[in-house]
Amino acid sequence: MESKENYVQGDLTWDLTGSFIKDIKLGLKYRDNTVQNHRTIGTVGPGSTGWQSFSLADLSTGPSPLLSQAAATSGSLTQYAWVNDALAASKGFAMYDKGMVYNEAKGEYYKIQEKITAAYVKADFAADKWRGDFGVRLVKTEQTSEAYQDLTGKGNHVIGSTTRTYNDVLPSLNVVYDLRKDLIIRGAIARVMARNTYSDLSASTEVSGTTNAATAGNPLLKPYHADQAEIGAEWYFADASMLSATLFTKRLDTFIYTSTAQENVGGVTRPVTRPHNADNGAVINGLELQWQQAFGNGFGAIVNYTFTDAKAGSIAGGQKLNVIGNSRNQLNASGYYEKNGISFRLSYNYRSKSYGGLDEGGQDVTSAYGQWDATANWDITPKISLFATAVNLTNSVIRTNTTDGLPVGVYENGARYSVGVRAKF
Repeated sequence: MESKENYVQGDLTWDLTGSFIKDIKLGLKYRDNTVQNHRTIGTVGPGSTGWQSFSLADLSTGPSPLLSQAAATSGSLTQYAWVNDALAASKGFAMYDKGMVYNEAKGEYYKIQEKITAAYVKADFAADKWRGDFGVRLVKTEQTSEAYQDLTGKGNHVIGSTTRTYNDVLPSLNVVYDLRKDLIIRGAIARVMARNTYSDLSASTEVSGTTNAATAGNPLLKPYHADQAEIGAEWYFADASMLSATLFTKRLDTFIYTSTAQENVGGVTRPVTRPHNADNGAVINGLELQWQQAFGNGFGAIVNYTFTDAKAGSIAGGQKLNVIGNSRNQLNASGYYEKNGISFRLSYNYRSKSYGGLDEGGQDVTSAYGQWDATANWDITPKISLFATAVNLTNSVIRTNTTDGLPVGVYENGARYSVGVRAKF
């Protein structure tokens, strides 16, 4: 994948004195961004130069080690046929060097160009205990997505492209009120947007090499837009210590989901999975709480919790989905020690069940998940430090099912450890 961006930007600040408005900032930015995805596939087989046929017995020294012990359920395979790497290299791989034929995988090629023009203005203000800023950003996006299209079903690929243009007006207001020296009230309101991923915007259709299925993008996807607001309070009750609470709300005009339908691809009817915009958006309301405190002698704690109540509209066909990627409860808690060049942190991260795309008539559901992580650092000298990290200490397992109860997959995340030295020059 190759990505290139050219841009030009100019900004101007106008400072004011003796006024409620302290300064005005304005600017203009133009971006021309292009991303291209290429894939070359090598093929070889009977009839190719130097081809030899081997049985499993020729390349194996026995079955695999036992696998997925923590994730296995009754009847799961935990041991598989195993090819010995050394035997495969000495007997099998040599013929690939001689006989491999390489061709571009035209079905996986895509090129997306985005030309984005933005003009923006912001004013900072302050008076007595009030301060903040307000402004607006005007954005024009021109997007072209191209890919190979096999219009005849006979391998006669030609480049096809889809172009679209859309404009956005994105205002924002941020306000801070110093209720006391140690107590701050904050509020914000804004309209924001986010573009979709390049793979989702791709015009290409990739046919699986092992099944009849295909995956595709959708160059006509609309970006996400949200009207959002929040209000919160922060109490700095001691040095390096804080309690805060924030209420927030978001109104999304759409969200992205995937579905599978029968389509004609290259003259063959196949199940094709592609992303779509939901006809209706989502309403997300929530509360965020944070506690941070230094206990003294280098010890401290940081805890934050977020509750999110998310409701989505119906998608095409009337089916109602849970908001994709959302968890109702999320918690992060860390205890730390930092003193005399030595630091240690132990963290626990948890999220309740979350939702994915459509699958086998239901919606993917990832079970609640939590994991423990740890980091340590020792500054041996001002320029050299020794560090160690441990991720997922208890080897927590991620499980996904559909809302219809069908198993989708189990991911054994695995504990990971690393030790190293950092040097500053």
